[in-house]
Amino acid sequence: MEFLGGYLEHFTYAGLFVILMLAGMGMPFPEDLTIILSGYLAYKALIRLPVVIPIAIVGVVLGDYLIYLTGKRFGRRLSQIWPFRRFLTSARQARVRWFFRHYGSGSIFLVRFVSGIRAAMHLTAGIGRMNPWRFLWMDGLAALVSVPIFAGIGYYFGEQIDRVVEILRRIETGLMIAAAVGLTALLVLIAYYRREQPS
Repeated sequence: MEFLGGYLEHFTYAGLFVILMLAGMGMPFPEDLTIILSGYLAYKALIRLPVVIPIAIVGVVLGDYLIYLTGKRFGRRLSQIWPFRRFLTSARQARVRWFFRHYGSGSIFLVRFVSGIRAAMHLTAGIGRMNPWRFLWMDGLAALVSVPIFAGIGYYFGEQIDRVVEILRRIETGLMIAAAVGLTALLVLIAYYRREQPS
């Protein structure tokens, strides 16, 4: 979170766009947390919420569409290729099939609210040659709903986030002090024990 916060503070809107696009493509960035963090930075008046939301929507949808196109272009071979096989595990593929079986193309909308299988779902939609306009429609509609919600959480609960961050900092400081005291006590005991040993 500290890394993302510093990155977004420094690069602001362009940084937000790049991170969300990469997250949509399956890179290991927490997409929802990034949007919440952007809302929080808007609460801190470092960026503007009305600008954040459309940039985040475009970044999210573009990343999702790029991974969909990858699935459409390379097909089922992707499950054998690194790094795609990392998130096209058999367990995720089973969940994706379950979503498609129960919700059809609406699963693209629903998966926006289910982290962990988004990239696999979008790849599978491409592999299955889902209509690209239908994909963009469902994914864009989901982003129009989810992005303002997550950005709003960061913005409207900014004061509570400040409190949580402060509590976590105090806990971190307390743990560091406890570790330093414990290590010092251990070293003193070892030195005392060695001194008491007959030579």
